[in-house]
Amino acid sequence: MLLNDYDPNRRDVITIVPDGLGEGLPAEFGTLAMLADGQDLVVTPSAGARGSASFTYRITDGFALSEPATVTLTVVDTDTNTAPEWCPVEGCQRTWPKPELAPGGTLVMPILEGWVDPRVIR
Repeated sequence: MLLNDYDPNRRDVITIVPDGLGEGLPAEFGTLAMLADGQDLVVTPSAGARGSASFTYRITDGFALSEPATVTLTVVDTDTNTAPEWCPVEGCQRTWPKPELAPGGTLVMPILEGWVDPRVIR
């Protein structure tokens, strides 16, 4: 959700503001939930969801509050579905991971961060 959002003060952690989250998303289209990290959202479309629907959200760095941003979701059939792409948004703030591992070491790395469905993000 926050691929193209950043704070010039890199020490701040950007999170989604829970107050008013999802305003505008019709209940018959689906439900919206924020994950515990405050940086990811999950939309679960209803079984009968069709067409498009929108919702708004805001972010904060703990000090300042952004203007509202609008997300538009479109339900497509499986024939229209496309493969995920690496960070396909203009101004993407993710960098390609370059893990380093010492011989005999262990690496734990989130491999899906930065991969998005291009039909969702545009």
